[in-house]
Amino acid sequence: MSVLSKILDWLNSLFESPVAPPFYPPQDPDDIHSYRSTKDILRSGRFTPAQRVAEYRRRGKSPSGVIDGEYNDDYLEDGVYNDEARDWDADA
Repeated sequence: MSVLSKILDWLNSLFESPVAPPFYPPQDPDDIHSYRSTKDILRSGRFTPAQRVAEYRRRGKSPSGVIDGEYNDDYLEDGVYNDEARDWDADA
């Protein structure tokens, strides 16, 4: 097992929950648009709150269904609101 695989397994174990799918790294980790989900963006820890909220607005989705402090079912990425999934720093 490679070192990268061990690190990814460890990261995935940190975020295990019924609503958190495994983290899949993007081809270009520095490109916020290349992440599969908004939860992956948050879990990556690579982007500022301002960058994350701008991407949530662009996608019309956020980890918890909240964008700019406003909840909307349409903003949910996986159809389930979970307060633990909130990106509090980005008010999303």
